[in-house]
Amino acid sequence: MYKILLTALIFVSVLNAQIRIVNSDGLNFKCLTASFYEPKMGLMKYFDRNGLKVDIGNSVDLIEMKNKNYTITLGADFFAYVLVNNYGFLILRVEAIDGFFGGNVSVNGERFSGRFRILHRSAHLVDEYGELNRKPFPFTGEFADLILAFTREFYRLYGGLSYTFRIKPADVKRFYLQSGFELFKDVNPVTAIFACDVKFFE
Repeated sequence: MYKILLTALIFVSVLNAQIRIVNSDGLNFKCLTASFYEPKMGLMKYFDRNGLKVDIGNSVDLIEMKNKNYTITLGADFFAYVLVNNYGFLILRVEAIDGFFGGNVSVNGERFSGRFRILHRSAHLVDEYGELNRKPFPFTGEFADLILAFTREFYRLYGGLSYTFRIKPADVKRFYLQSGFELFKDVNPVTAIFACDVKFFE
């Protein structure tokens, strides 16, 4: 019995944390700016075609555990990116949607941070594709990724890996390494950001 009490006492003294529900004003691990697999809100214009990439989504921290050295949060991710084409004035034709949802655990210290996520992903063809002679093939799967980052005042360096543990079709590559950096500078009233994200598929 005393071993159980001693283990619990050590755990509490090491964690020394308060647990509370948090709002979504700021994230414990900020989303990677240049990665496609991150929640965003906005538009990206394809200049070589009559199309737009529309990002719709959000990541929120739901539960926070904090002490003087680090902060741990449990969060949720829901996002999608949509390929649309101009079909007329203020009329958009939705061609395809990639949707993601899942959860994450993140840790943030003074300089180092990390995030582990498990997400479901599925892709869908939308407007007018139902008229094809054969039905579109549904792409779907679940994957986990781990990102570790080092942050200073004007930059963030990160690296990590991702593994897809269930996927359809089965012959899609399941594993990749990821690396990147972000440079940021506050120039009132905006923040200038330059970011690069590279993925190496195995």
